Amino acid sequence: MKNSINLNQTTEFKKNKKLNFNSKVQMFKITLTGILLGLAVASSLIEIPVQFMGVILPLRVFDSLIIAFAIPIIGLYYTLVIGIVEPWLHLLLDGDHPPLQIFFDNIANITFIISFYFIYYYLFKLRNKSNNLKTDVIKKVSAGVVLVPLNAIVAALAFALTLVVLYFNPTLSRPGDYLNNIVNFNNNVTKIFFILIGIEILRFTFIYILFSLIQRRIGHIQRYY
Repeated sequence: MKNSINLNQTTEFKKNKKLNFNSKVQMFKITLTGILLGLAVASSLIEIPVQFMGVILPLRVFDSLIIAFAIPIIGLYYTLVIGIVEPWLHLLLDGDHPPLQIFFDNIANITFIISFYFIYYYLFKLRNKSNNLKTDVIKKVSAGVVLVPLNAIVAALAFALTLVVLYFNPTLSRPGDYLNNIVNFNNNVTKIFFILIGIEILRFTFIYILFSLIQRRIGHIQRYY
């Protein structure tokens, strides 16, 4: 009888300890999410205006880079929170974007995070370093060949769809100086769209190279929680 009571007490103690540990881990992840979200929003204010054929593309790199780094640090779900919230907080600080663009940016961010998480870590199994350096490099290059064009096309579509929808729905909210973007894009849809894809390929190539080089090192932060 005593052994049974002791066994129950031990089991209960282990359960409580595990629950407390999980609670601490989640609190730490939430704290890190807040910090990374703040960094992503702050860095999103660094925009590079790329102008071509009468269209100005507000190119942002560093916020996407921080979102990519968040994946190995806090995992998929918390990174998705950052990807969804960050564009709207950016809009509050920088009103030079139509709300419709933020909606499409959300879709692009979600695609970016999910594709990096599943393609990089599961399809090409790049979570752990391979004993064979050549194999590791081939896997990374192969993953990049998939991830970079995929996300470049989605990001280009997000910007293009914003301009197309605003063109056909003039009553939707947009900044006053956005009219040139809308008119010029719809006058040269095909050329501008392929230029957009080219620019986005360069952006995501830069992000992917940095991500693939240091993601394992920053992923070691998980050992502290």
